[in-house]
Amino acid sequence: MTLDAALKAGFFSAVYWIMPTPGDIEELSVEIFRSQMLQSNTLSTEEAHSLTLRNGIFSGTVRGVPFHAVHPQADVKLSGPAVLHFDLSYLSALYKGEIKTPIFSLVYQTLKHLRDQQIETVSASFSYSQIIREVALGSRFLGDVFEQLFAQPQRLDVNMPVAWTQRANALYLPNMMMYDEARKLLLQMADAQPDDASLHYALYMVSRETNANRSVALRHLADAVQRDPVYAYEYLSLAPVAREKGFPDEALRVLSLANQANPDNPFISLALARDLIAAGQTDTAVPLVENLLALNWSKDYFPNMPSF
Repeated sequence: MTLDAALKAGFFSAVYWIMPTPGDIEELSVEIFRSQMLQSNTLSTEEAHSLTLRNGIFSGTVRGVPFHAVHPQADVKLSGPAVLHFDLSYLSALYKGEIKTPIFSLVYQTLKHLRDQQIETVSASFSYSQIIREVALGSRFLGDVFEQLFAQPQRLDVNMPVAWTQRANALYLPNMMMYDEARKLLLQMADAQPDDASLHYALYMVSRETNANRSVALRHLADAVQRDPVYAYEYLSLAPVAREKGFPDEALRVLSLANQANPDNPFISLALARDLIAAGQTDTAVPLVENLLALNWSKDYFPNMPSF
């Protein structure tokens, strides 16, 4: 949506998208890619049918400007200033776990390859794709990693900081069923960096696998939410579990916690309102619905929301 708006505003003369595909260049298919672009409404029918494929690069136009979708192994030949945007969902498509594809190795490999293209980057941005729940919250700590590597790319050529090495170990240990060891390491890290919300969330995740009782895990989650409200999206995953286990009041409670932490997110308010109505608490739901009706819903992306 953001790129669509930027293109319509005339901000860019071309778009290059490095695709998160683990397959070889030889496996690319213009027919499959065309179908994917149409199904996701990324390209119009006319734009999709104009696509060509050469040397691992799909080429066409998008909103009237040249568009190139590039295989990660292909070289990007750019001249002139460029704006780089990195979306965390790129890594989620390539990540196969800490044993097969350690996340820090994946980050370093990706950014080194990008640096080798010698693109004249004038600005860089980063998105998590976690508010729309495309990427797991457990990877949120990578935002800080990218920020530091963007600011100091020379770090790519030296040993990782101790904190990153510890984080890598904490990610690896659960793969070996060493949950207690991972929790001890995370507790040490959290003591040293108490304001790091991602460490409290990691403690929540690993505590669910140890002998720690449920309240301990939820306390770690609350600590994470207190420092970064995005972690309250975890409550959206807990609500249906509570509902399925026959605890509707607990589902309402965690949805309320999510709404309190993110009062400006209409989709959380909507989820809470629906559960309140289902529970017969319509008086509590009405103000939420009234606020939702008062919003200026996009006619392009959410045309049916007011009637819904």
